[in-house]
Amino acid sequence: MKNKDTKGLDMLICRYKKYVWSVLCGIGQYRLSQEDLEELCADVFFSVWKNGSGIKPCASLKPYLAKAARN
Repeated sequence: MKNKDTKGLDMLICRYKKYVWSVLCGIGQYRLSQEDLEELCADVFFSVWKNGSGIKPCASLKPYLAKAARN
């Protein structure tokens, strides 16, 4: 993610999309439409891609993704 590699972003989305989706569903508690969820999910991954240089290489991404989803 440090190099703004789109392949890395694709891998991140493929691996963690369901997790981020479930976090967002928990926050929205069925008040969000599918379109809203898709947009918020994309926003979370864009944020991670944009700020990826601040993530420690050995750190788990789940807490970071959950925090990004909640914000």
